[in-house]
Amino acid sequence: MSKGKMIRLIFDMLIAVLLPLFLLSLLYFISGSQEMAPTAEQQEKVRAVTLLVMVVTGVPCLVCIGARVKCRKKPT
Repeated sequence: MSKGKMIRLIFDMLIAVLLPLFLLSLLYFISGSQEMAPTAEQQEKVRAVTLLVMVVTGVPCLVCIGARVKCRKKPT
């Protein structure tokens, strides 16, 4: 396997792990706390944590997507 294909494979695996985590945290951010009667404080905690998770997973996912596109455009 060539070096370029190996790098693309690594980026693909990272994207496959990070993107679902980002989407799940986005879903939880939208739906909020899953308790029967959550307080405003609980809702705020859920939003803060899910926002942090979205940043931690979203930024590396975008970097991996950009790097993969850049590797793909490189002439072989």
